[in-house]
Order: sequence, then structure tokens, then C-alpha cells
Amino acid sequence: MEHDYAGSQDIRVNSRPYFQSIQQASKEFNFQFLVEAYLRSFHDGHLSVTDKNRVSSLGFDCRRCSNGLFVTSIKNETRLQLGDEVIAIDDHKIGELARKYQKQLDPVVERQNWNFIFKRAKKIKIKTTTKIQEIELKKYINHYHPEHSFKNLSETIGYMKLTDFFDPDDIERLISKSTRCLNNLNYLIIDVRVNHGGDDQSYRPLLEYFVNQSTDLLKHYPKDYFYEIWWTKRNKVNWLANLSSQKSKNPSNYMKELYEEQTKIWKNAQTAKNASENNSKPYILKPKGHLKHIYILSDYLAGSAADNFIMLAKTFAKTTVVGRNTAGVVDYGDVTSQCYSDFTVNYPVIRLRLINDHRGTNGIGFSPDVYLPWTPKMIFEDTDLKYILNLIQQYSKN
Repeated sequence: MEHDYAGSQDIRVNSRPYFQSIQQASKEFNFQFLVEAYLRSFHDGHLSVTDKNRVSSLGFDCRRCSNGLFVTSIKNETRLQLGDEVIAIDDHKIGELARKYQKQLDPVVERQNWNFIFKRAKKIKIKTTTKIQEIELKKYINHYHPEHSFKNLSETIGYMKLTDFFDPDDIERLISKSTRCLNNLNYLIIDVRVNHGGDDQSYRPLLEYFVNQSTDLLKHYPKDYFYEIWWTKRNKVNWLANLSSQKSKNPSNYMKELYEEQTKIWKNAQTAKNASENNSKPYILKPKGHLKHIYILSDYLAGSAADNFIMLAKTFAKTTVVGRNTAGVVDYGDVTSQCYSDFTVNYPVIRLRLINDHRGTNGIGFSPDVYLPWTPKMIFEDTDLKYILNLIQQYSKN
């Protein structure tokens, strides 16, 4: 972290207390939890720990509002209901734990990620609509099911949901399959409130619906929006090994070309420096469809490539972003992995030059045009979408 992490010159975390914890370890000491607590102190969403055995899901997700921690989604844990409030974790109240882990938790309450605290816990106390009960926590295999979908909400309004930008081919297929409908719409709503990022190439074809005339996408980026490669021997080995693994899983022409290009770039420190100075290429957007307006749904779980997507969307005249700030994980990118016996540390190896001018967005994200604060009511009612549909109704009348 002090040498290979792309943010090592910008973000400093005192590692001494963590080393002291190792020296003072008890029987219940959890080294992996200590590593994760250390990484979370950097407040960089691209830093994480992955379990080797993949048993890393608690089967539910929570979100904090004031001092309440509410169940927002359920995957495997059938003993919980949406809207249940977690009032204690291992007999510790939520406010107490928030103070204990204030270095690791986001200062903005509604953006806090409590998963690493839950993962270490044995039991939680929940408050339902009728009772208070205690349950022993279980762990489940973390299965991720991506969603790239489109549907008509009416003849003139379309809704698209994208939970990642991992594979450009997935978005291309969705657009191709939905072309006839997209071309007949007046309004398009794109939901990236939960989007795990991926490849910026993925969303570029979608941006062609954002323009009325041929436009160079580069003009929509902030000035000097370039990345520098944080070249070290370890980073070279890890990054190319990561790409090689991706290429094996997805042997497309795109991945093959990307791997060959990156191998040349990462050859040595000088080739990496040269690439950092020449990493902008024109990309012409050719207009498609006849959309009057596009609405983007945003939230703190829209990160990395989704951060960039929303940043760019805000620059087009016929778009409005509604919701809450994005994750803010674009200052450092190109995530690779360092493997250990029981877990893997994931970290970024490129750095955004805008940081030099204090224009970074790490942990802050990109703000929406219309901010709607998160409340537990949103667990049961999509008030973000409802707000947009009301806007469209008003827009249509004018």
C-alpha cells in the first residue's frame, strides 16, 4: 500500500496501530478483518479484500438512515424482511459501532458500507413491525447475477437497467435488441443506481442517443482528464496476470487486443510513462433516435465506470441526473490483485492527473442535477422513478 497502490503519494494511513493489533492478538483475532479495516481507512472504493472460498455474502444488504440500519435487499437470508431495522450487532448498538469504526465508515451516513462489520459478527438484533428478535448470522456463497435490461413503461417512455459495464458486448447486444423501441421513444430512463463499474467502452454506444449531431466525446471530459500508470514490478506482474485471466474467461477479439496493447504499455517504466502522456483518442458519437430527454438514476453504489458515465451524462444538454452522489472511485483505477493464502487484496494501479489540481472526487462522487435524499420509504416505493415520471408528465404538457 505504501509502494504499489496508485494513491500511495496522496493518501496516507498510519499502519502502526494495525501492526500493534497483530502483536496484541487474542484467540479471536481475525487477520483478514484487520487488513480490510486498514484498507477501508483509505476510503477508496477500489480497495477491497476478497475471500478465497467465495463464502462472503450475508444474504442481505443494509443501508443507514440516522441511527437506523435498515434491510434494503434480501438474497438468501429468509429470516429477514425488507425494512427490518438492525438495532444491534453482537450486542453493540449501531451508534456505538459507528463511533468505533468512524475511520472506516463514510462520514455521510447514507453512503456507509457496513458489510465488513457484519462479516465479522456472529449475531444481530432486529426490530420488525411487530417484535424485536435476535438471529445468528449465516454466510452464503456470493453469486452475482448481472442485469442489462430494457422495457417500455409506455409507448414513449423506456426504462433501461444496467448493473455493470464489465463487457462491452453485453451493452451492444442490449442496444441492438432494443433498437426499434429506442428509436421510437421520446424519453429514456437509465438506472445505474447499483452499477459495479467495468469498462468505459461499454457505455459509449449508448451515448449516441444523447446527441443531436456528430460530437467528439473527448470534448465532454474535463480538461486534463488523463491517467498516469503507477508502474512497479509488482504492479506489472499483477496487472498483466489479471488481464490474462480475463482473456481466458472471455476470449473475445476485444480482450485479445487489449491484452496485447497493455503488454506493450507495461513493458517498463518508460513505456508506461509514454502511454500516460498519450492516452487520449478521439471518439465520434453519431446521433441515434429522436429522444427529447434522458434521465439517469444515480446513487452511491454507482462506481468506477458508472462514475464516469454519470460525469459525462451531465455534460449533455438533454440529460438530467436524479438521485444521489455516485460512489466516487475514479481517481484511481485499473484494479488488479495481490493474492495471499486465504484472501486477495484488490487495488488500483493508475492515477488521475486531476488530483494534482485538487479536482479529484474520491469518496465524494459526482452530484446529481436533482438530489433526492435516501429514506427507508424507498425500500418499498421507487420515489426516484416516480419523481422522473412526474417530470416527464410536466415536460409533455409544455
